[in-house]
Amino acid sequence: MRPKRQPILRLMAAGKVRVGKKKWFTVLAPEVFGKNELVEITAYEPDELKNRPVELNFAQISGNPKDQSKKIILKIIDTQGEKVITEPWRFYIMDAVIGRTGRRFKEKFHYVVKANSKDNKSIVAKFYVMTSKKLHQSARADIIKIIESKAKALLTETDAFDFFKQDIAEGLTSDMRKEIRKIYPVDKVFLWKVAVNPGKRTK
Repeated sequence: MRPKRQPILRLMAAGKVRVGKKKWFTVLAPEVFGKNELVEITAYEPDELKNRPVELNFAQISGNPKDQSKKIILKIIDTQGEKVITEPWRFYIMDAVIGRTGRRFKEKFHYVVKANSKDNKSIVAKFYVMTSKKLHQSARADIIKIIESKAKALLTETDAFDFFKQDIAEGLTSDMRKEIRKIYPVDKVFLWKVAVNPGKRTK
């Protein structure tokens, strides 16, 4: 079965006219997710696709309907014939989902951790914390210390692209909750957003 066709990527500079017919290319999932065929995109030439982003619902990669509320942005790094090779670039849980979840909690805050992975790639990870009761400043500071410590410890032992696997992400936030509850009854900890080598486009 052929993968679904995505809307055509806008690859040409404004005002530039290309003669000829665009070709269809099949986007493959990153190696860490099994290199399955995902969607189709168009370009005149393969070189036009390199370094371009492809945004997908995470469920298209995982096959798990529970991941419909999550998005992943892949970066095109190469082509092989009519196949497009990608790697993970960004991940996020949709803001609307975070907003709905947070309505019943009195205290909500996010915290950003920046660190290098085991394979020496720059990672920016944004965590979201929700609690039923208001936090004292000292409790918030202790929670942040735990988030920072746990995230950096895992990243030093994990390759950057493995950090996009949901079992690893969920294991990390579960570990954070268990540690935080020793000092305060926190309700939710999400890994909200992740970026690898984000440069100036950190979301």
